[in-house]
Amino acid sequence: MFLIFPVLSYGNNITLDEMLNMIDIKNFDKKIYDLEIEKNLSKEKFYNLDSYNGVKGEADIKYDYDKDKYDTNGKLTYGDFYVNISKNKISNDIDNGDSEIICGINKNLKNIIYSKSDSELKKLDYLKMKDKFYYLDKLESKKIDLINLYEEYKNNEFETKLKSNNLSKLKTEEKILKKSYELGAIPKIDLQTLQVSRENLEIELKILDKNLKKIKDRFLYEFNIDISNKTLADIQVKQIDISKYIPNIGERYLQSLDLDRKITIENINYLSYSNKVPDISLGIERKKETHNNTNSENRIFLKVSKDLFYYDVNLENEKINLAQQNINYRKENEKNISNQLKIQENYNNFYRNYIINKNKANLESNKYEIMKKKYTLGNITYVEVMDVFEDYLKFEVEAEKAKNLFNGYIYEIMVRGEKNHE
Repeated sequence: MFLIFPVLSYGNNITLDEMLNMIDIKNFDKKIYDLEIEKNLSKEKFYNLDSYNGVKGEADIKYDYDKDKYDTNGKLTYGDFYVNISKNKISNDIDNGDSEIICGINKNLKNIIYSKSDSELKKLDYLKMKDKFYYLDKLESKKIDLINLYEEYKNNEFETKLKSNNLSKLKTEEKILKKSYELGAIPKIDLQTLQVSRENLEIELKILDKNLKKIKDRFLYEFNIDISNKTLADIQVKQIDISKYIPNIGERYLQSLDLDRKITIENINYLSYSNKVPDISLGIERKKETHNNTNSENRIFLKVSKDLFYYDVNLENEKINLAQQNINYRKENEKNISNQLKIQENYNNFYRNYIINKNKANLESNKYEIMKKKYTLGNITYVEVMDVFEDYLKFEVEAEKAKNLFNGYIYEIMVRGEKNHE
């Protein structure tokens, strides 16, 4: 993978905005989309060539055993132009036999007005836009995955720093409590409580350190971004009006459904036209015969053909498909409105949790400081201090997670509501 796409590298600091801006530069989905564009260009060339896609040739030879006679026929066709050659020859006849050459042009007037290739080209334009929407959907999902992984890394990083700092403090306090216990100033349970908390922090920090390394590897393998020696900046609060983004969310999907309807409508239009309008072929040809004397003649012909009382099951099925697509479009449109309301609801809930958890964390921090002072004054045991200490760590971590979740959700709204598909 890294031979195809050079690993993206940055300075010592990197922000979520920078990573989101660069993620669509080097990725496999872009390569696949570029190849899809080439495929559509090939289709466009094919439909534009229509019946002029190369020269078609055919030939056959028949031998009549009873008459000892050879009949040879050949035909070359290029679009509306054709050449027919035929020759009859008896084996024992010294004469060259009869030969005939017909050159002409035969044009179906029905296709001049509206041909199958015209219809396919029109549908191809819709398919091109659907391919673009599909690529943008993949890119959107990738960016949201990046936001989520960025949040996960920052949560683990914060928890690591928080518990590492408090582990250092516990080790210092453990030395003091150990001397106090040896002097008989405190009960053993106070020392044991601190030691258990210290051991638990050491175990947690080992796991957190492993998790951070794994997440760094995931940045490399999932997004081709090397952050092994980088510092990820905090997720900054975006000062945006989300009401400008939310109405755009889901719009691309609805437009894709509308393109499906347009493709079906085009099928209906062509099938209806093909069924109603007869095939009218107008041709001009020149015939030349050679047998001792040279004879030739010019001809103009008109040919009309039309199927009568024909039931077109394909046309009826397309009409049913369109009715189903119309129902599905209305259903998905209403579902999308509900989803947009859900996004607004999530935004409010995440903001509420962010504020509540921040207030709880501040409260628990103050309670922990108060409990430490009470212990210093001899009003409580160290067991009571450790109980508050565990709550303090818990709410500090929860507050950070709530903050990152809220800020990350704002980024997600921006990504999903980005107007990049017009």
